[in-house]
Amino acid sequence: FLTLARKPDITTVANGDSQIISAIVMVLRCSFPRGPENDPAETFAIIQRFFGHAGEIIRKHGGSTINFRPEGLEAVFEKGMPTGLQAALELGAATAEGMGLHIGLEHDSLLLGIVGEEQHLNAVILGDAMQRATRLAELGATLGARVILSQGATRALKDIENYQFRVLGEFVLSEGHPAGLVAEFFDSDPPGDWNAKRATKKQFELAVHLALKKRRADAVAALKAHLAGFPGDRAARHHLAQITKLP
Repeated sequence: FLTLARKPDITTVANGDSQIISAIVMVLRCSFPRGPENDPAETFAIIQRFFGHAGEIIRKHGGSTINFRPEGLEAVFEKGMPTGLQAALELGAATAEGMGLHIGLEHDSLLLGIVGEEQHLNAVILGDAMQRATRLAELGATLGARVILSQGATRALKDIENYQFRVLGEFVLSEGHPAGLVAEFFDSDPPGDWNAKRATKKQFELAVHLALKKRRADAVAALKAHLAGFPGDRAARHHLAQITKLP
């Protein structure tokens, strides 16, 4: 954080400090398994262990953690891509059994600042990029995607051929802006899901394309054919449910 804020040490940080930067913003949202007999102390220990490991991964890839909260964290990667994606994929691979983890990545300008009062200061990330990254993480939970990127973040990748990904469709990521394409990067998925998504990528993306072109009957047929071979695909089930409930 001090590097991002252009501060030599913590004693030079003051309420109201702010810095506009261009960076990758990561929003991680997760659900943790509860401790034995729902013991809050054990649940807290589980969360703390994960955050300690997550912080190490983020720093290894040149990122800075900004906020920790019970449902996840926010981080910034000023070096851009692919550092943010590499950290996200490593975090995805570190997911423990019984834990749900979904990461949204967006690339844009954002404001990093210090807010609060004399006795309590917090670091905050402000800007549309933060809103969009949060929406992406929420979409990940809906669509069963661990790592999900906006069109802008995907375009920032210079070596996209080195990753396994598929286009999930168009979604509104921030109020007042048109829908944009989003992509799932599934390199860190469990082997069964990785193999299934890789094998069915063309079929799934064809169904998404048909849906975007409003060819509803063709899209429904393509999605049903896809689900026959990959019944656990939550993204395909979401699209099918959305299309079939339209008037």
